[in-house]
Amino acid sequence: MAAREVEPPELGSTEEFKPVTILFADIVASTELVSTLDPEQAMRRLAPPVSLMRQAVERFGGTLIHTLGDGIMALFGAPQVQEGHALLACHAALAIHSDINQALGTTAVRIGLHSGLIVSETKFAGAINEREAYGVAIHIANRVQSLAEPGAIYLSEDCYHLVERDCSARLVGRRSIRGLPYDITVYELLGLQQASSGELFKNSNLTLFQAREREMAALEFSLQAALRGQSHVVGICGSAGSGKSRLCFEFASRCRGEQIPVVEVRVQPYGKAAPMQPVLEVVRLLLGVSASDDPARMRHHVMDQLGRLGTPPENALSSLFEFLGIAQSAPMPAVTPKMRHAALLDSISWIVARYASKPHVIILEDLHWLDEASEAILETLMGSIANSHALMVVNFRPSYRASWVDQDRFQILELKDLDRTEIDGLITSVIGSHVDLADVRERIAERSDGNPFFAEEIIHSLIESQVLIGKPGDYRLGGDISDNPLPVTLQAVIGERIDRLPSFDRTILQMASVIGKEFPYEVLKAVSAQESDTGIEAALLRLCVAELLQERNRPESRYYSFRHPLIQEVAYSSQLKARRSRLHAFVAPALASHYAERQEEVAGLISFHYEMAGILSKAAEYACRAAEWIGSMHPAQAIRQWQVVHRLVHAQSPSIRDNALLILSSAQIAWLGWREGMGAKDAAPFIQEALAVAKETDDSMIPLLLFVEARISGASGGAADHYVTRVRDALAILDGASDQSRAATLYASLSQAYGWAGLFNEALEANDRALSLLQHVQAFENRFLGYSVEHWTLSLRARVLIHLNRIDEGRAWLDHMLGIEDGLIDPTVQFISHLGYVDLAWLSGNPTLARQHALRVSQLAERHGTPYLKVFAYACTAMAHELEGNTRSAIQGFEDGLNFMHSARAALDYEPDMMASLAECQANAQYYGEALLTAERTISLSRDRATRLTECRALIVASTTLIEQFGSERCQDALRMLAEAEMLIKTTGATVLKPRLRAARKKLLARCP
Repeated sequence: MAAREVEPPELGSTEEFKPVTILFADIVASTELVSTLDPEQAMRRLAPPVSLMRQAVERFGGTLIHTLGDGIMALFGAPQVQEGHALLACHAALAIHSDINQALGTTAVRIGLHSGLIVSETKFAGAINEREAYGVAIHIANRVQSLAEPGAIYLSEDCYHLVERDCSARLVGRRSIRGLPYDITVYELLGLQQASSGELFKNSNLTLFQAREREMAALEFSLQAALRGQSHVVGICGSAGSGKSRLCFEFASRCRGEQIPVVEVRVQPYGKAAPMQPVLEVVRLLLGVSASDDPARMRHHVMDQLGRLGTPPENALSSLFEFLGIAQSAPMPAVTPKMRHAALLDSISWIVARYASKPHVIILEDLHWLDEASEAILETLMGSIANSHALMVVNFRPSYRASWVDQDRFQILELKDLDRTEIDGLITSVIGSHVDLADVRERIAERSDGNPFFAEEIIHSLIESQVLIGKPGDYRLGGDISDNPLPVTLQAVIGERIDRLPSFDRTILQMASVIGKEFPYEVLKAVSAQESDTGIEAALLRLCVAELLQERNRPESRYYSFRHPLIQEVAYSSQLKARRSRLHAFVAPALASHYAERQEEVAGLISFHYEMAGILSKAAEYACRAAEWIGSMHPAQAIRQWQVVHRLVHAQSPSIRDNALLILSSAQIAWLGWREGMGAKDAAPFIQEALAVAKETDDSMIPLLLFVEARISGASGGAADHYVTRVRDALAILDGASDQSRAATLYASLSQAYGWAGLFNEALEANDRALSLLQHVQAFENRFLGYSVEHWTLSLRARVLIHLNRIDEGRAWLDHMLGIEDGLIDPTVQFISHLGYVDLAWLSGNPTLARQHALRVSQLAERHGTPYLKVFAYACTAMAHELEGNTRSAIQGFEDGLNFMHSARAALDYEPDMMASLAECQANAQYYGEALLTAERTISLSRDRATRLTECRALIVASTTLIEQFGSERCQDALRMLAEAEMLIKTTGATVLKPRLRAARKKLLARCP
């Protein structure tokens, strides 16, 4: 029996003993199927189902040894060794059964599996290798298959014992096998079947806590410092199984014994797919609410809690209600993502700080699975806790890296493996010191290599295999350990323990592993019901007794968790991809149903399960919901979610691709990405893709996409006139009568474009049109932009009026915008009004006004961290220095700002303004040569960028510095520059510059005869 496959040419052959599972499958009554057909027709009739069998075998890592005309023989575990070969073979058998049933009917195939030892031979013959297998195990597998009823999958007892914990099977009975001197038992294969450290170890048969005295003393020292108001954050770093969770459990127990409140939260392995969940859990625990609480009761409780804590920040209630998913259905004020994020951050920080005024311990476990949005908030919370009465303890694996690890307020506590004396003491405390166990203790110590969890799992394995018998602390040798070689790795010992479970229990454990490290009982129940009507209560009880699972007490519903993350990882990875895919397909709708009242919160997790199931359309749909949910609080994390949507849509077949989601995800990646620092070059492919798809499928998005393209281009150094043209093009193809919301957005952008171009009369006219349409703006426009169209329009209006020298009107709009609460206006719009007041300060020479609003822009930039805002912080601060007479600092500030602008490739649309201001500062400092050079560069740049106002300002500076540098011989050039500046004032409508023009002309006339 041989199969052929292409391999690198070698000579000779190899023969090896291999433990394998052999699969035989054939078509039932194939003779009747082809009895009336000629040989060619018969081949064509049987080839498709045989091909389905081959594909199923290969899908689960099997090797096809022989095609039998109406069936196949395949090996799992040879020629390459495969852990879990029997389970892989069962997966393949079930897949064959399913595929053939669909093609030929429910009784069309019979399958037999047997596990045993064979001799596997590979003959190397040039480019073709031949596989052969020998041994009585092949004969048994063939006979088991012949015993199977039509439509059934039979397992030998040797195969069944390898998979009984992962499969649901029915006992068929004892059967004789021709050629064997004994009968064998045969089974029919029917199918495959978040916790805090406190909950994790609750009711466990815990080993004596030892060998961690130094680490516990360090935690106690940190706790005493916190009680004195000198707290910091402790990070416990250790490899898997080193005892991080056990240390946290023991420390938490001691704290509770001293009446110190403890909040414990564990990050889930799928944490990155469900952002913000750890933060949500911390907030719920601190406020004493549960996700299952009635929303009205929860709102009342949260209000009471905040009232008892003191006076919360503005908008704390609305931001917390929305975050907790209990916001009332009444419309909330238009709040942009950055505003929500800022308000939420303030609220959570305030809550933590208030609780930290009294002794508290907050424990966050498994940060190596933490999502970025939660990580950013965690860093802020650490600042709230520093030097308080609360101690924060986190743990993570060595691979985890975070920016705050190197901060002074953070202290690393490295959890190293136990030394030989310590691991010997642990082993002896668990199994006892009986002399017969000396060799066992020695081998466990050597194999575990100082990892306490590894040692404990080996001991569990030896107890379950009855090598050790007795009771904890007093075991005896029950069998020869040489017949039970110790597993090489921790994963292997866990795998062996799982393999020894009854089949149904193993199936339940594997189902649970697909749901997550922590899972609701109702979700597991719903998933298991897809494959079996058998109740899961008894299995869960047995799994808890075996210390593989742990029941958790949560107020909202019944939960379970894996005792250790590695158990979940091994249970999950032991399953074939197809099996996991099938289970993920069951888990996704079960989660959606369980969390029906707060699906947005877990949409990312649901999307993850649908993706793993290969159901990409649903995965993209839920990823979109997750992006919109997290985007309401954390734009940077939203970009990553939109990238998930984009990837999922692209993975779909073009014939069923959701083009609307493709357009939206591409546009949001470009737009949000640019707002968070993405360069125009990186954003361009996404915009072009969205435009191309929109032109073919949904032209209603084209106008908005043209605006996005032009806006990013302008902010990245493109010409202002190009921005104007693209927005006018967008308006030309827009049906403004039917889409007044989009028209309002585009007229606001046209107002901005004309303002950049220095055409202020046109800018005001466009702004008037936008103003008249604001009442029609819909939520999509605000959500897409990330800020309020109304706020944007009015902020732009104020600066346009100021440049038109309608100062009082402009100031009134500035005051109106600055009167809006911080939490209700996006910082990238809010700063425009502060910038407008810096403009007024520059026009009036008011240093106090400039300093006041420069400080606010700097605070916004510092708080929100976007490169775009940082550029304006540099500019406004430098202007304040200039008005205060600190010219040197002003020049340095403008130069630093320009350097940052270029390094970050941010706010390049403001480069001509900063250069014009720099030239003015240099001229005021009497650095005439530098001022002239800067002014000339500004004139050139302004003409390239079509920014007429900055060209006018630079011409005025250049005219005066030209005379100062070269004297009256350059009078004609200087007067020509002023004439050009005067023409630009007429063109732009920026009559606000007339006083500066008159002053420059007066100065020139005094120097020029």
